Amino acid sequence: MNSISYSDISPKGTYVAIVSRGRLFVSPAKSDRWVEITRKSGIRVKDVHFIDDKSIAALSDEGGEYEIWKVNADGSGDAKQLTKGSKVIISSFAVSPNGKYIAYNDKNDVLRIAEAATGDIKFEYKDSYAGINELSWSPNSTFLDISQNLENLTVQVNVIDTRSMKMIPVTTSRLSSYSPAWAADGKWLYFLSDRNLHSVVTSPWGPRQPEPYYTKTTNIYAMALDTAAKFPFLQTDSWLTDSVFTTVDKQGVTKTKTVSKKKPSVQPAMVYNWATAQKSLYQVPVKSANIAGLAIANGFLYWLDMGIEGDDDGGKIFALKITESKKPTPTEVASGVSGFNVSANGKKLLINYSNKNLAVADADGSKVDADKAKVELNNWSFAINPPEDWQEMFNDAWRMMRDYFYDRDMHKVDWAAVKKQYEPLLPRVTDRYELDDLLSQMVGELSALHTFVYGGDKRTSQDKIQTGVLGAKLSKSDAGFKIEHIYDSDPDYSFSSPLAKPELRIKEGDVVTAINNVPLKDVNNVGELLANKVNIPVKLTLTDRAKKSYEQVVKPFSARDEYNLRYGEWEYSRRLKVDSASNNDIGYVHLKAMGGDDMDDFVKQFYPIFNRKGLILDVRENFGGNIDSWVLEKLMRKAWMYWQGRTGGPTWNMQYAFRGHMVILCDQQTASDGEAITEGFRRLGLGKVIGMRTWGGEIWLSSDNRMVDNGIASAAEMGVFGPEGKWLIEGRGVEPDMEVDNLPYETYKGKDAQLEAALKYLQQQIKEHPIEKVVSPKFPDKSFKYQQ
Repeated sequence: MNSISYSDISPKGTYVAIVSRGRLFVSPAKSDRWVEITRKSGIRVKDVHFIDDKSIAALSDEGGEYEIWKVNADGSGDAKQLTKGSKVIISSFAVSPNGKYIAYNDKNDVLRIAEAATGDIKFEYKDSYAGINELSWSPNSTFLDISQNLENLTVQVNVIDTRSMKMIPVTTSRLSSYSPAWAADGKWLYFLSDRNLHSVVTSPWGPRQPEPYYTKTTNIYAMALDTAAKFPFLQTDSWLTDSVFTTVDKQGVTKTKTVSKKKPSVQPAMVYNWATAQKSLYQVPVKSANIAGLAIANGFLYWLDMGIEGDDDGGKIFALKITESKKPTPTEVASGVSGFNVSANGKKLLINYSNKNLAVADADGSKVDADKAKVELNNWSFAINPPEDWQEMFNDAWRMMRDYFYDRDMHKVDWAAVKKQYEPLLPRVTDRYELDDLLSQMVGELSALHTFVYGGDKRTSQDKIQTGVLGAKLSKSDAGFKIEHIYDSDPDYSFSSPLAKPELRIKEGDVVTAINNVPLKDVNNVGELLANKVNIPVKLTLTDRAKKSYEQVVKPFSARDEYNLRYGEWEYSRRLKVDSASNNDIGYVHLKAMGGDDMDDFVKQFYPIFNRKGLILDVRENFGGNIDSWVLEKLMRKAWMYWQGRTGGPTWNMQYAFRGHMVILCDQQTASDGEAITEGFRRLGLGKVIGMRTWGGEIWLSSDNRMVDNGIASAAEMGVFGPEGKWLIEGRGVEPDMEVDNLPYETYKGKDAQLEAALKYLQQQIKEHPIEKVVSPKFPDKSFKYQQ
């Protein structure tokens, strides 16, 4: 089930289609009889959509390039190619409900609408900025809806009228709007929009410079497309009553006529005046949330609330009846959800759960029983032909590199010739590891870093034994293992060696003589007795320096934990050295990477020392990420005014601005975003760069170009250049202002020449350009004397 990449539900909700490893399967929604539609190895199906209950549109590379094909849902007959002439990968597509049109966009951000019967292009639009996110159709197939990224980084809903083949923006460009969904009668266009812009942080005062933070920004909106339409959730004012008109006919008979103000007596014809519609906007009365999808089914609004950012447990589907109500109350339909689809007739839901299960349920607004509605997959299996799969993966990796790589000219490399050069080696490939080796050689021809080959279906042992470790350096002795050194850690935080817990009496120099009563005298490796003992209590028998025996119970941790502990000790020892050598005038911050967790590390390290006279930002060994802008923004803050109250010392604005001198340390292992922050540090005038030339990889990537088995030969997708119009860092790295190398033998002896150079430089700067203590001026004398 982990290999299901796409799924869809038929218009009547009676069939489910899934794609796994590029193969297409269909089953009745309430059966476990799966039929393979593709029945071919060596091709890949990427995306599927039911055209009707008997046929499916599938994005397939069967013809050498990705095109959209029509296949019978029962697997009979031959596939029919619907689109033609594609030169780059099709990213997504949508078939109109009447089956007449296919809309699709490609990796060059070109949107097309083609006639399904002929494949002829009827509309073509080249996006000039950042691409199109979503494609969907109105129920009557008249309008194609798209969500388009704009140059100001908002998202706008547009519609394309298939009668005129013109594109019309229907939401503002000032706020992001997306996930359009049409009411069945065509009178309302619902969509999501991020308009609840109320920061949960309301003041810059407090620890760590609190900043505005916006969450649960999304609301559901409805746009009236019929000028006479009444918003379904709008309550009728109870003071408004039906009007009674009295008339007298020719015979003198009095008649009464009642005209309701709740509904017009005659429904006017539909008029699509988009300029007017944009002003007829209503907010659906539900709470703002972090909403990821919207649909309409069977008279209900359905949406996916993803909860709190960073929560990996999946979202919740909610439903709300589209009707007048004094207190509209959504119903929770399902939880632990990653996505959902609605059948074209609006009667069924296909739910994708985060645990990879699928379910088909009635779209009646009620709670779904996940077990009863579950799509049965236990009897679903299929065989693969590895050599044919490897051929397809080779072709796909080559093709995706061509269409994802940031430079369409492929660094002037003849990419077609590269394929011809390496493809003859495919028959020699005997396993998935060798395929990776071949792909690595091929993509290496582009001379671009951030091109990594990894992942995929590889045969690995089912027995995964984790050996526990004790978080210490041990040496063999006659009696067992002597504790030479217990790895140190920052005492401000709880992560420490299993031997350094405060309740233990273990000291360096003690000897471990037995583990769980097994003597260590004749044991060559302590790991022999710690296999499968990670986080499991074990009894150690030890002797101290006075030769007295004692026992302690400890919990070994993993080798990964010990790596982090040893790295942390190196980091902690640098900090102590800087504090000692500078008499606490200079602060030290180390970032080993540039991810979210590393921002946490920056916060822990920077704010306690923000008021020092100097700062060493150490990004040596930093393997990258994407938070350079966060860190640089903090370091760029300037103190431009000061506050002085009745008591205490002065504080400054901008809060937590660093007023002292700064340097950044880098080395040959500083990579990716570690290099970006190094280059940015210098370009923004924050200070000198000290160390060695960096790795030289600065074309960013998304890692979206996955192969059929989820392996990847990652494409470098976003090149980096400076205001002067030159490409930065890639292939060369960042050159330091002061080149200082840490030579191996000196490093082995404990010397850190780069850190010492940074300390010496900053101490000199502080001496020559002192950072004066902020002293408030005398308070103003505003006294005066009254004239007598």
